[in-house]
Amino acid sequence: VYIIDEVHMLTKEAFNALLKTLEEPPPNVKFVFCTTEPNKVPDTILSRCQRFDFSTIDTTRIADRLAEIAAAEGRTVEPGAVDLVARRAAGSMRDSQSLFDQLLAFGGETITAEDVHRLLGTADDDRLVALARALYERRPDAALVELETALAEGVQLGELVGQVLSLFRDLMILAAGATEVPLLAVSGSHRGELGQLAESWGLPTIMAAMQILSEAKSRTERVNYGRALVELALVRVAMLEDLVTVSNLVEAVRSGTPVLPAVAVTNSTVSAPPTNAPVAGKPSTGPSVDPQVTVEKEVVAPDRPEPVASEQPEPVPETSPPAGKIVPLEEGRESEIVAELVSRIEDATQMQLERLTRYAIPGPNRMELVFPTSYHFGKTYCEQPAIQQRIAELLHEITGQRVQVLFSLADDGTERPKPTDDRSQRGRSEPPQEAGDAFSARVQSLFEATIVRVEDRGDTEQE
Repeated sequence: VYIIDEVHMLTKEAFNALLKTLEEPPPNVKFVFCTTEPNKVPDTILSRCQRFDFSTIDTTRIADRLAEIAAAEGRTVEPGAVDLVARRAAGSMRDSQSLFDQLLAFGGETITAEDVHRLLGTADDDRLVALARALYERRPDAALVELETALAEGVQLGELVGQVLSLFRDLMILAAGATEVPLLAVSGSHRGELGQLAESWGLPTIMAAMQILSEAKSRTERVNYGRALVELALVRVAMLEDLVTVSNLVEAVRSGTPVLPAVAVTNSTVSAPPTNAPVAGKPSTGPSVDPQVTVEKEVVAPDRPEPVASEQPEPVPETSPPAGKIVPLEEGRESEIVAELVSRIEDATQMQLERLTRYAIPGPNRMELVFPTSYHFGKTYCEQPAIQQRIAELLHEITGQRVQVLFSLADDGTERPKPTDDRSQRGRSEPPQEAGDAFSARVQSLFEATIVRVEDRGDTEQE
């Protein structure tokens, strides 16, 4: 039996020399290849092997095995120290025994949890929970003090960031409701306290904090100013808003539910209180309401004079159209409505609407505008959301009611009607009655163009 550990370290030439033996092995020979990076082993080797992937070992089993080793060695190790080493191994029995061997050589007759933290350069569970509570209470000053104290006691910066990130992983697990998943950053005795923090903090906020901390951890490994990055990350986490509340506000806005933000009442923002405002210390005789809503109703704009009825015009309802010529949306008035519409549009849309062949009112609050069959561009142009909304707003001003605008192409050769109002032609020259020479007619046919204006510049001599 030949066992090759870390087989991925073999060179390409070594694998080629071994390949022939693997293809036709002797009947009494077995090869065992061990590696933690199977992706680096050539496919020609993997295809000729039976692969067995070993899963991680439960933390409890690792702790039991370490306790057996301590008893066999005649050493006294506190259960908290054994639990720390088992959690630090992250499911690897080999790593746990390597760390435990160092701990036995480093400690005295009795090994405590403090000895493990001193060996690994990590912070204890109480400090991690205190740091998390300072971040939850949005106190960046207290979080920075906890960081400074931990570093002064010999905690390594990189190890501390990893522990804080693992702590937020535990908070995420608890906030998600996975109560059966074991904790990695702290012992199970802190599950209740962390559960309260996770429930109050909210899953979205915890996930955002994890992203900030993971980014800081990856950056601290490549720079020499890692402490500043860690402090920046802690302050950012402490300043995170309650993302659960923010998401609730977004959903309320989308659903149309009225949202009344909390308003602080101060002397600078509140003028004379209304006569029906409740007096402090005196019970209210009306129905019970939310105090926050009551405060918001009491707040008025600062230093704003009372409006005078004789000087201020009456407010216009939102559904009322602006003052101007009103043309009823009735059959027989289509041409007049379109003429008024064309006269009120000053941009390129006016040129497109002048190409209409006919107009119709197919139903209540509906207006159909028909373009020539060959003028698909005008229909596409007016169907743009911004243009169509602008036309609908103008029709609302003209007719005094909300109008649904429809655009279509004519299926016959109906000529374009002339608007009854000549204001739409103001400032424009009449197009010529004839197509002109053969070249102009060909250009019109090729580009589906219309002659808008003809200017006679006279005959000029060319030298």
